[in-house]
Amino acid sequence: MIKRLLSALLSCSLLLPTVTLAASTAPDKKAIVAHYSDMAYAIYSDAATAAETLQQRVDALLSAPSAATLEAARDAWLAARVPYQQSEVFRFGNAIVDDWVILGGYAGVNQFLRIGAHAMVGGMTHISHDVPAYVIVSGSPAAVRSVNTVGLERRGFDADTVKEIRRAFKIIYKKGLSLQDAQAQLADMVAATPALDVMLQSIKGSAKGIHR
Repeated sequence: MIKRLLSALLSCSLLLPTVTLAASTAPDKKAIVAHYSDMAYAIYSDAATAAETLQQRVDALLSAPSAATLEAARDAWLAARVPYQQSEVFRFGNAIVDDWVILGGYAGVNQFLRIGAHAMVGGMTHISHDVPAYVIVSGSPAAVRSVNTVGLERRGFDADTVKEIRRAFKIIYKKGLSLQDAQAQLADMVAATPALDVMLQSIKGSAKGIHR
């Protein structure tokens, strides 16, 4: 199933305009698709195996912290990075990642989604909806956890602005309001705290719905 999907995606890429060659020199498109499908499948298989090993080493570190388990986890992370980086060449889709976003290792983002400015996505998180600006999303299934307070402070957001962003977060996620009512309250706060307009627009502009 996975190899058939890879073949279909790669076949679509071959529909792009190409230079016409003589029959004797023209490439065999089916052979090209098969070759790259096999290559992609092998790389993703290696990445999955390395990720599983990394998870085992992290679990061991958490259950029995020591210099040895820490070193094992570090080595597993370094090893897992190699096939992960190789797999990036096969990514498809048109996700939009705004400024200052942090994407954790092995995070997956569905096609045509948007990650708002200053958001943070935890490792191995599967993003299936748009992510508003300033928030932290993690877990499987993905869930919005809190405001990326540390990231905002590191980027020079003053304490009052961070406080208002946290208040806006509570309006969206903690008060049980409809998204429309929450947006209306945020709109009233923008004049006093212009940074909130980034968060508001990331919600209003969502075509796929936000993680909530």
